Amino acid sequence: MRTPVPPELAQAYLDAIRAYEAVAAQESAPAWLDPVFWATTATALATAGLVWVAFRQVGALIKDADNRDRTVRDEARRQNTLTFLLQSESDREILEGYKAYGELFIERVNTLTPRMIVDPGASTLMPHQLESARSAYRRVLRVLNVMELGAVGIKNNILDERVLFDWWADFYVASFCRMLPAVAAIRVINSGYETLGQGSPAPMNADALFSGAQDRARRWRDALEKVHPENRVYDRYRAYFHQDLKWWMGRMDTPLMDIYAELER
Repeated sequence: MRTPVPPELAQAYLDAIRAYEAVAAQESAPAWLDPVFWATTATALATAGLVWVAFRQVGALIKDADNRDRTVRDEARRQNTLTFLLQSESDREILEGYKAYGELFIERVNTLTPRMIVDPGASTLMPHQLESARSAYRRVLRVLNVMELGAVGIKNNILDERVLFDWWADFYVASFCRMLPAVAAIRVINSGYETLGQGSPAPMNADALFSGAQDRARRWRDALEKVHPENRVYDRYRAYFHQDLKWWMGRMDTPLMDIYAELER
């Protein structure tokens, strides 16, 4: 015979089953229905948003400071360039150098050789002519030094290349190419290359003299050719930048006009 279950015990049993089912249903519910999930997600998004805004503000401050510094540097570079140009265009020694450049490399191309420009004593000049030639050579060196100084200033971001290019590029390229025989003679004589013999390698740094000016003239020649493709003069100057010291050594006693003709043919 079965013993009846007390009503209070049966009710407690049913309550326990319902409580268990409620807990099980709550644990299996999707996360997106849980309010705690949404609260945590909202907090994380808000934090991420604040961090993003902070980074944007810091980036804007850094960019603004960099722009101000760049503006100051650009203005200083332009001012340096204008001062450089004004001094080079008003310096009496440089103006005399331009005049000597015309006399040596344009008017006397039939008789002058690279060696005679650098060492006037190698020619058959009279004493008074010899001193005049030496003085002209010193003035030409002044022009070359100014050109080298401009090239170094551009390389080290002290001078504004765009301003210098607009003002100086045509004269710079043409003048350096015309004076290159003298530059090559300076390199040959000062390096002792001739005393080593034809089969010996060139001394170290033999091409270092006025190398900045030569590299700047080459770059500006390329740029001018792109800007003015119809002007064939820049194409004629191309070969001036592809001859080594040994090539120039073989032309130390060749008249300038013959050297120019050989390079530009």
